Amino acid sequence: MSKRIGNGNTFTIIVECTKVENAESRKQYWLEEGYTDQKPTQSSWFDAYSRYKYRCKLSKSFQNLLVNDSDEVYLQFHARRINYQCFTLQMAENFDEAKGDLQIFSVKSTKARDENKDLSIRTEKPDKTQPDKPLATISIQLFRNVRPPLITPNIPPMSPTMDDFRSPTKTTMTPLDVAPSISRMSMKVVNFKEEAKGDPSWKGFTNDSFLHGLLDQLDEEWYKLVVLLGIPYKEVDNVLHMTEATQDQKIYHFLLRWRDSSRARDDLGMANLITAVSKGGRRDICTSILLDMKQWYEIDGNKKTKFWRWVNKAFTDSDIYNPGDYPPPMSDQFLVLLTQSIENPNFEVGVSLGVSRVDTNSILEDKFMATEEHKLLAIFVEARDKKSSKSEALRGFVNAMGEVEMLVGKKWVIMAAENWLEANKKNDDPFVKEVESVLRPMHLTS
Repeated sequence: MSKRIGNGNTFTIIVECTKVENAESRKQYWLEEGYTDQKPTQSSWFDAYSRYKYRCKLSKSFQNLLVNDSDEVYLQFHARRINYQCFTLQMAENFDEAKGDLQIFSVKSTKARDENKDLSIRTEKPDKTQPDKPLATISIQLFRNVRPPLITPNIPPMSPTMDDFRSPTKTTMTPLDVAPSISRMSMKVVNFKEEAKGDPSWKGFTNDSFLHGLLDQLDEEWYKLVVLLGIPYKEVDNVLHMTEATQDQKIYHFLLRWRDSSRARDDLGMANLITAVSKGGRRDICTSILLDMKQWYEIDGNKKTKFWRWVNKAFTDSDIYNPGDYPPPMSDQFLVLLTQSIENPNFEVGVSLGVSRVDTNSILEDKFMATEEHKLLAIFVEARDKKSSKSEALRGFVNAMGEVEMLVGKKWVIMAAENWLEANKKNDDPFVKEVESVLRPMHLTS
C-alpha cells in the first residue's frame, strides 16, 4: 500500500503480513487511511509461522529515493499482532510516474523445525544453502496527482434557498467563476471489454453465470453494494465517471474484483456478499442468492470442497449473514447506511459540514449520480475527508445535522456509533477511545 504525504512528492509504502481471514479487513483499514492498493504480480499467499521473519527489499529504481531508511527491512510475523513495516520515498519535483518493486523473501533458520509446532527460533541470517527467490513481488506505481486550482470569487452575502442548489442559472457561482475542488484519484486503465469475457475456467459457485445473474438484478443503486463489500467509495466514484463503459460493465468490474479477492476464503466471499445485499436494502436479491445456494447445496454441490462444508454449516447451525452489526463510524460503509436512513435529504447540511456551495452544486448537477441518496453520500464523503480525523468528522456530523434539523440522520449517527462502540469497547484501538470521547458529552455512553 502507498500514500502521498500531504501535497508534496513524499510517499510512504506500507507492507503488512497478516492471516488470510484478516486480509480484507486490514486492507480496508489502510484504504480508509488514504493508502492506495498495489497489486502483487504473483500470488502473495504463503504459509507463515509465529515469530517467523521476512525480508522486505525495494528494487534499485527506488533505493536512491529513500528518506533515512534502509532499502530492506525485516518483518516478523505474530499471529495475534498487527505486523507491518514502512519505507519513505522522496520523489523528484517534476516526476510524473515512478515504478519499482517490493520483494518479500523468507529468512530461513538453519536449524530444523518441528513440523507440528510454530517456529520459535529468532534469526537474522538467511539460509545460504537455499536459492534467494522472493515469496512475492509487488509492483509499485506512484503518480503525480494534480488537483484543479480553486479560484476564490468575490461573492456577495446571500442565503440561498434549495432552488439555488438545484438550478445553476439562479446562483451567482457558475463554473466560469470558480472551479470545484473535488478531485478524483488516478487509476489504472480498465479494459472493460476484456473483463466482459469473465473467467470461464472458474467452476466454483461464484462462476460467471452467478455474477451475470446478480448483475441482472442490480439497478442504479449498485454503488451501495460495492461500497458495503469493502471497496472504497473514491474508487467506485472513479469508475462511475468513466464515460467509455456502460453501467453493466462498471458493475461487472467490481463483481469480478470481489470474486477474485475472495477465492482463498472457505465461503468464497458469500457471507460478505449476502450481508452487503441485505444491508443495502435488497432483501429480494438476498433471498434469490440463498435459494440458489440451497439448490446448489442439495443437487450440484461437491461435498469435498471447503465451500460445501461452509454452506452445510451455515444452513444447519449458524446465521449465514449478520445484518445487525454496524461499521466503524465515518467509514464509507457507515456513510452509505446513514444516507439510506434519510428519506428527505436537506442538502444545506453540506455547507454546515464545510463543503463549499460550488462543490455542493457540482455534486447535485452530476448526471452520473442517479439518485438524491447517492448525491448526499458524495457530499458526506467530501465533508468527512475535509476533517482532520474521523472522530472530528463524527462530532461535526452530529452538530451539522442538528443545525439543519436533519434529526433522523443525527439520531442514526449517534445510535450506530453507540452500537459500534458497545461491540468494540474491549478492543485496544485508539479510535474506540476517540469515539467514546465524542459521545460522552452527549450523555449517551454508560
